[in-house]
Amino acid sequence: MKSRREALAGIIGLIAAGGLVPSALAGSHTPKAGKKKKRRAKNRRRKRRTIRRRRRIRRRHRRRVGWRKLGTRRRLVVPVALVVGWELVVDDRVVVVRAIQARESEGVSVEVVTVVASDGSEQTVAILREDSSENGEELEGSLLPEGDESSPGIASEIEEEVEVDE
Repeated sequence: MKSRREALAGIIGLIAAGGLVPSALAGSHTPKAGKKKKRRAKNRRRKRRTIRRRRRIRRRHRRRVGWRKLGTRRRLVVPVALVVGWELVVDDRVVVVRAIQARESEGVSVEVVTVVASDGSEQTVAILREDSSENGEELEGSLLPEGDESSPGIASEIEEEVEVDE
């Protein structure tokens, strides 16, 4: 037994002196190359902050229009600059101009527009082009999709607040 105790005391002495230390007993205190410590997501809180940013948008032209009776027929009084793609507010509903055509009616040239309502229904209406105080006021139209440069619209910038992670 004495020899076993002496052998064990000798090994403990070497370890304490820092001499012969097996790598299995020592353990590595330096991280291995190429491996980083992973942080646990539940222990780490994400910080959120609000920032303001400016963004360019395009909206359709929108004008309020009214009716006028000429003889026995009613016509919409629209702005002189009306083109396909504009929105018109007719009797408190919004319609989009799909086509503008000139037609002959009883020997008189009449301009008509084909409009599409939000429910998808189409309607053809006779118009009279005239600038007035009612149809001269520019209203806020619906947003055009990004990248749509073919539709007429008004470009503007809006400032919005966005929450971002840090």
